[in-house]
Amino acid sequence: MNLAVLGATGATGRLLCDQALAAGHTVAAVVRRPEAVGNRRLQLVKADVLDPQALEGAILGRDAVVWAVGGHDRLRAAVRGEHRASDLNSRGTRNVLHAMTTEGVDRLIVISSWGVGDSAPRLPFLFRRIVVPLLLRDEFADKARQEDVVRASALRWTVVRPTRLTDGPRTDRVRAGHPLPFTTRSHIARADVAAFVLRTLEQDTHVHETVEITN
Repeated sequence: MNLAVLGATGATGRLLCDQALAAGHTVAAVVRRPEAVGNRRLQLVKADVLDPQALEGAILGRDAVVWAVGGHDRLRAAVRGEHRASDLNSRGTRNVLHAMTTEGVDRLIVISSWGVGDSAPRLPFLFRRIVVPLLLRDEFADKARQEDVVRASALRWTVVRPTRLTDGPRTDRVRAGHPLPFTTRSHIARADVAAFVLRTLEQDTHVHETVEITN
């Protein structure tokens, strides 16, 4: 496949690019800062997801697009001194959908998060009442809007909701479904998220589905 990965400089995006290249696929890393990408086998495309015109050229000729853009939670913004638009996910995805429709690319996978949308009531009490309201409220609201935009599209989409992300090794032991029960121990390695996304593309499964995954 010829893939475009948005958010290729993020932890999960980098792993997805590496795994896709190892499997023999062609990968375009669509990033704002190409100098931040260390893998020289990647096709580097400079584009901002908030710039719809730049995205059209980035997506032209691809077989599928993966949204792996990181979030904008309050803790990350405070620690790194970063500022990201509060509608980064939803507005950026609208731009991606427009570009994909214009360029005739119809396969999209969006990496969202547990606790978004109809999964919110199934979060453990600690996350539902403390962590999300204090740190993730704005990001999760934006991701919920993003998911709605994706589901309303005519594309062949898949929304993937991983549980708490870790930097552990790839295990290939992934439980997938909707809905899945969550506990305070629920977690998944980013390497397993990347492998799940790649396998979903290769096998062309979970089309028009929201899938929750955890180790």
